[in-house]
Amino acid sequence: MKTFRLICIVSGLAQAALFYALITDPEAMIGSFGVSTNEAVAFVGRRAAVLFLGLSVISFYSAAAAKTAFPTAIVLSISWFAIAATGIFEYQRGYVGNAAFPAIGTEILLGTLLLGSGIMSKLSRKSHKRDLIPEGADS
Repeated sequence: MKTFRLICIVSGLAQAALFYALITDPEAMIGSFGVSTNEAVAFVGRRAAVLFLGLSVISFYSAAAAKTAFPTAIVLSISWFAIAATGIFEYQRGYVGNAAFPAIGTEILLGTLLLGSGIMSKLSRKSHKRDLIPEGADS
């Protein structure tokens, strides 16, 4: 359970950093992927920043709501995997360069860690419940 909380906090911090970078200087953030920017790109970047703020709040809240670790881990890991998938897709299209790989790797890592910790949390809760049932009580 401590692992899940820690990963949620790290995930929330990463999302908060992305929010800050996109809301304050979207051109620099988006340009770091080798993409040319203009006013429209900056506008969409600032709008996307708000989504990262929402994910950050969900991540921090999830760190405190340990009883719902498994479903929360599924939701948050899907978010990270989807962000990574868009990076891979844009790389294959030739729209972003090799600079996207550190971000893609981090997104896949966070998604995998969240999913793994959620699964481990569910398994440990199941085994803990099994340990609480007295022998012969289930017959």
